[in-house]
Order: sequence, then C-alpha cells, then structure tokens
Amino acid sequence: MSHLPGNPHADGPINYMAEMHAGGRSDQAMVASAMLALAFEQRTANLIALWTDPNANESPMNDLDYGGVAAQIKERLGLA
Repeated sequence: MSHLPGNPHADGPINYMAEMHAGGRSDQAMVASAMLALAFEQRTANLIALWTDPNANESPMNDLDYGGVAAQIKERLGLA
C-alpha cells in the first residue's frame, strides 16, 4: 500500500529495495522515480495554495475553474 495514495510515482522509491535485491532497477531509475514523486507532491501543494489564495479574485487568473482545481486536489490526495 502506498503512503501517498494519489501519487502515481510514489511506489517506485518505496519498492526500490525489493527490486534492487531481485536484480531490477538501477540507482538512476530509483532517483528519477523519487524526483517524479516529489514533483507531483510539489504541484499538489501549489494547487492547494492557488485554491486557497484570498486574493484570487484580483488575480489575472480570476477566470480559473476553481471547481476543477478542487477536483484535482481531491484526486491527488486520494480523496476522490
């Protein structure tokens, strides 16, 4: 089970040790997978910051679909 249920890249680093002992992934593949997982989490944090911005109505992005942003956040957090 993943500790980051909405992150499609999270299982790569978590399963790395088992695969390494079985002759699977290289160190570079593990690092790449971990970086993808981290980038996914950072984008989720940025979406949450955008969604909760109190000055959003004054932003040039005020025509943003906040319902769509909320749906992405729920999906990324594994709540959808």
